[in-house]
Amino acid sequence: YMGIFWRGRLAGFFMLRGWDSGYEIPAYGVTIDIEHRNMGLGRLSLETSKTIARLEGATQVMLKVHPDNAPARKVYEAAGFVQTGVDPKNANLIYHYSL
Repeated sequence: YMGIFWRGRLAGFFMLRGWDSGYEIPAYGVTIDIEHRNMGLGRLSLETSKTIARLEGATQVMLKVHPDNAPARKVYEAAGFVQTGVDPKNANLIYHYSL
């Protein structure tokens, strides 16, 4: 987990997880405090995660997002993520990015 700080306050956090559980493709996750949304912090964390994954030798990054979360989907798609499926457990959309 990595914290995102803005003006000395924790504004959110993001993670790349799955490697420690044996998965080949790390999964990106993020949460941004409501007061700090629409500032580009989520996009910054996404680009940072892609760089970390590349440096660690990953060839892809994946994420899941609720289909109704249009703002997040727009950010992910603009960053080059491609929808590759739907999680049958909860109908979340699955996206992948090739590094």
